[in-house]
This record gives sequence, structure tokens and C-alpha cells, in this order.
Amino acid sequence: MEVNFAGTMMRLNSFMPAAADRLRLFEKVVARLGYPSPLVLSEEVRLGIERAVDRALEQARVQSVLRRASLVKVDGGMIEGQGIRIHSRRWAQVAERAEKPASIFAFVVTLGRKLDETVAALQKDSFFDAYLLDAAGSELVEETAGALEESLASRAAAEGMEITARFSPGYCDWDLKEGQDALFRFLDTGSVGVRCNEAGMMTPLKTISGVVIAAPRLAVRVACSWCNQRECLHRRSNGRAETDERV
Repeated sequence: MEVNFAGTMMRLNSFMPAAADRLRLFEKVVARLGYPSPLVLSEEVRLGIERAVDRALEQARVQSVLRRASLVKVDGGMIEGQGIRIHSRRWAQVAERAEKPASIFAFVVTLGRKLDETVAALQKDSFFDAYLLDAAGSELVEETAGALEESLASRAAAEGMEITARFSPGYCDWDLKEGQDALFRFLDTGSVGVRCNEAGMMTPLKTISGVVIAAPRLAVRVACSWCNQRECLHRRSNGRAETDERV
């Protein structure tokens, strides 16, 4: 599905990775579980992961909400858009170097409650199967958020713009609670059945919230250049993520 930048608030539901990506999802779950290769899996584990991947693809009910705001100013460690403020000194460095006019795109994408319910039900009979399905759901929601990001990038390119890598509350120096509060005030998350508690945790569990910045030209796409944590698991290059975010 192509994102239309003309809209201010959009509900989207077709960013599910295609069934043809089943093998890719399988391989990501294998890596997430700490195995160096599918070749080392026992038959039991291999079949369990295959079942989990199939269940996740079958039961996910993808919905997303996206909203655009013009970037008004960057002031120290704060990025201000129309209706939203992001407090992150590192990402403010990225926004400050973006050619203007620039925009902020905030989003929430979820796999829905059915997957959560199935994981909970499986825990009563097989913790192993529940664990594998939870892992498959985490990788699937990352893939889905990535598909949304790619669609935004394609649409931005068609309009002569670039986008940053997506960034989320709780990562880098963007405080989880403050960031979630800002996003949930800005977005109509209730329209897609997503809620956030006082600690900043979202339900359904397989949900990702985040932001990208779009501009005619970006000097940098990520904030990692201003971070000294060289061993960070989420560290990214200026071109793409070096490792995925974990849910």
C-alpha cells in the first residue's frame, strides 16, 4: 500500500509481509532464538518454529495509524512539530541538519490482540510453543514496521524527499514514558485498538510506535553518530540498521 502524504491522519492495514516472506521470517526467528544457522536445529525445534511462523502470519491482524506534522523548530534537545514534541538531543542533531521544510511522520503499527490471546492460551499447555509464537510475533511486527518505513521512503522519494530511519520511544535518548505520551496524544491510537499504560508499555503486545523525519535532503539518517555506546545492540549505520530493534 502506498502512503499518501497529503493526508494528515491515516489508518493503514496492508503492511503485512507477503506469504512469500515466510522463509525470511523463519530465519529471523532462528537468529532471534540465538541459533547460528537453521542447519543446527533439531527436528523438534525446526518444526516448532515453522508452526509458530505459520500461526503468526495467519493470526496477525495488522493495523496502523500514521499522522504528519510540519517540523516547526529544533531547540536544543527538542524537536517541535505541529502538535507534537520529541525530547531527544541526539535526534535533534539529525533534525537540525535536515534541509527545510521538513516533516515529522508519527505512527503506531500493531498485529492485534488475537496473537496475544493465542500466546496466552498456549502457555497453559506448552510453554515451548508459546515462547516460539511470541518470538515469531516480535519478528513479524518488526518486519511490518519495516514495510511501513519502506513505503514511506518510496513515497518520499517520489516527492523529492528522504526519510530518516525510524526511531521509537525508549531507544537512544528518547525517554520511553515521555515519548509514548507524546505519540499517544498526537495519534488516534484508539482507532486501531492500541493502548498505553502508565509505564509506557503498549497493548496489544506486538505493537511498535515511532517516528521518521522527512526532508528534501538529510545530512544523516540516524542519531548513532552522537552516541559513544559502540557495543549497543541497536546501533545503526547512516544507511541502514545494523541490528533490528527487539520487541
